[in-house]
Amino acid sequence: MERMTTQQHQGDAVPEWTVGDRLRKAREVLGLDQVAFAALTGISRGTISNYERGLTNTYKTLFMRAWAMATGVSLEWLETGVAGPQPEPPPRAKKSTSELERLTRAKMSRTRHTGTTTHQ
Repeated sequence: MERMTTQQHQGDAVPEWTVGDRLRKAREVLGLDQVAFAALTGISRGTISNYERGLTNTYKTLFMRAWAMATGVSLEWLETGVAGPQPEPPPRAKKSTSELERLTRAKMSRTRHTGTTTHQ
């Protein structure tokens, strides 16, 4: 299981956040529990839990993009911990929601047509 580690830097312990730590923090800043976040993104609560606890070896691009869009956190930071150019906070408007819905429909369509999900 992936855990936050520390690194010594000039005599001070510096926390190193894992991908799971960053995903959890981004969700928590919204004030959403896993069930509400699952409803918002279309990602199953079990997948959210597994991602946040580091119980996966690969993170699907579709899910990471949906997570970034829903939280307003950069995809680069979620994946690497390095903050790139700061995007404008997403307006809690139809555009963000409709894009998440489009991504979720695309995922569901691929699942129905192939019988399985494609790995990103």
